[in-house]
Amino acid sequence: MEKVGTRGAHRYAVRVPLRNLTPSPVGLRDWAARGQPIFVFPEGKSRLRLGAVRSGAGRWLASLDAPTLPVGVWWVRGEGWHIRFGSTIRWPTKRYLQDTQLALKLADLLPSDLAPDWQADLARWREAIKGKIVSD
Repeated sequence: MEKVGTRGAHRYAVRVPLRNLTPSPVGLRDWAARGQPIFVFPEGKSRLRLGAVRSGAGRWLASLDAPTLPVGVWWVRGEGWHIRFGSTIRWPTKRYLQDTQLALKLADLLPSDLAPDWQADLARWREAIKGKIVSD
């Protein structure tokens, strides 16, 4: 893990060597074929808060022949690291929903102040999975 300074705050990035000079979906598929875990930041870059996921991130993860386990990781000054593991994602069959499914699973693991843009959608999603809202 590498500490990266950001104007008085610090972020941490996990670097996974793929043995290639430029990261690509092919490199990640090769890594997965070797049975190695893959860390993917679906926002496309590390951030202090969960924003929009990169278009196609959920569809790409759903296409891999491997389970996707969402993980929420954040730092609290004076407390240290917090890590929450979600359940394996059961991907919707409608591919256009897969990016949103990924973002909602991640937002559900984080404190609300670290995923503020997702709170309204997350509340609707929680109601839907309780069976109170019928959708398709």
